[in-house]
Amino acid sequence: MDPPAGHAYALRFGRPQDNPTRVSVGMLALNLALFSAGVAVVRLGARRLRSHL
Repeated sequence: MDPPAGHAYALRFGRPQDNPTRVSVGMLALNLALFSAGVAVVRLGARRLRSHL
């Protein structure tokens, strides 16, 4: 029972109303990753700034 060839493509790149839960979970994960990366950059910058002062 293989899905059609375009099935995974449609799930990944489909319109948000096609599969709202998958899209919102993906956006949440993306936002979380961006936020954690930003926090890490800010912490590293603050640590470097403090070491220079």
